[in-house]
Amino acid sequence: MRRLTESGKLHKHGEGQATVVEGSENAEKTGNDCAQPGELLRSQPPAPGDPSAINDLTRREREVLLLLSCAASNREIGQQLGIAERTAKAHLTSIMTKISVTSRTEAALFAYAHHRSIACCSTA
Repeated sequence: MRRLTESGKLHKHGEGQATVVEGSENAEKTGNDCAQPGELLRSQPPAPGDPSAINDLTRREREVLLLLSCAASNREIGQQLGIAERTAKAHLTSIMTKISVTSRTEAALFAYAHHRSIACCSTA
């Protein structure tokens, strides 16, 4: 059985032994110093981007970002907002620059992780 610890080390478990694997170096250790079940699930990895930039987004950009968090395509975003697909793409380009992400996937993860903050600002 293999598990990652908080420090990102991979452990192989045998009976009463654990082998720490770090790159090509192996170090033998006895005992069970690995993460307990569920320990890694409690903490969430950080979302990409800069959450403080949400305030810099226009109302329309926030609307686009909320639709992106629901996995909408540029065409679907355009249809929902009554804008051209190309305009939706331009909004996404601007959003990605402002929130400091480099891909649509990162923007979608950002939108999903910060959905409440984006939605609160959109209605104001």
